[in-house]
Amino acid sequence: MVDYEIINLQREYDVSMTDRFYSEILVPCFGKLPEELEDLTVMHQQLSTTNKDPSAEYILYVIVVKSTETADLLAGVCCEYYLRSNRGLVSYIATDPWFDTRGKGFGKILVDQAVAALQAEAYKRDHADGCNGIFCETNTDAVSADRDVMLPARRRAILQEFGFRCCKFDYVQPALGPGMEPCRTLYLGVLDAFLLASTNGIGRERVVESWRLATFLRDFFTVLMGSEGIEQDEDAVRQLRWLEAHAFIEVHDFSDKD
Repeated sequence: MVDYEIINLQREYDVSMTDRFYSEILVPCFGKLPEELEDLTVMHQQLSTTNKDPSAEYILYVIVVKSTETADLLAGVCCEYYLRSNRGLVSYIATDPWFDTRGKGFGKILVDQAVAALQAEAYKRDHADGCNGIFCETNTDAVSADRDVMLPARRRAILQEFGFRCCKFDYVQPALGPGMEPCRTLYLGVLDAFLLASTNGIGRERVVESWRLATFLRDFFTVLMGSEGIEQDEDAVRQLRWLEAHAFIEVHDFSDKD
């Protein structure tokens, strides 16, 4: 039995705890994939200042699990609410790789915390039905086991248990900052609350409406590269054009090893 508390660093910003979360959890889990890891200074700037700016394009949440016995940080999640599109992104979810968290339920607890935070942001802005989409990112099998703390297939199966389904869509995440490369080894997942029954007559198939992704990606890409960059970036243009040409996107069922 582990006694713990949930700390929301968006509401209770703490420089030291943010540093610890980044160095003790994010870097060990994502440090071998530098194109996936946002810079710590960006995280500090967003939590300390930009989140409170009326012109902010997105709101960052960092929510951590802290042991009340040892003060160790055991797990954490980052999520972002995008104001223009009324969409949410769960960008990181990870546990301390040096602490055995199996069976503790921290992953599900943190996903629930993230979804609740994103929905609260939507309600606060008078979106009566909440977010118009909540997404996540997770590695494809192109990421080898020696570059990840968990087999990508295992992580996808866990995320599906938490309610996310990976889209059958050729997703490329733009560079997260200057000097960084786009990431071509990610699936974009969608929370199953935003899925519809398939229109192809196969009862167990599920789909997501393309406009939900398109509106989010245009907003997300604008934050990362600017509105002019979207029109010039080949990956962004390709993805948005594909979504315009397809009304629905199928999703993988990784519980069946799709």
